[in-house]
Amino acid sequence: MFHAVIQMPYEMAMRDELSRRQFYARAQNLVAERDRLREALRWTAAAFQAVANEADEFRIDAVKRTAREILDLADAALAQEQEK
Repeated sequence: MFHAVIQMPYEMAMRDELSRRQFYARAQNLVAERDRLREALRWTAAAFQAVANEADEFRIDAVKRTAREILDLADAALAQEQEK
């Protein structure tokens, strides 16, 4: 749904009062979901940092990363959200 709402043509989203209200409600739901995911990422990263050694390696499918790389990705994602 996220991509459908974000990529909706302006003319369609703002066509009439009902469309504007629907777009606004969906956007508010997306913001709330983003905030929930951000909080979950913060707690997951903190717990992961407490139990993993920086050199530990983890694999998802064909991609392998160290604990440090994973935490750096989480930090970058959280920092990017702070800038907005």
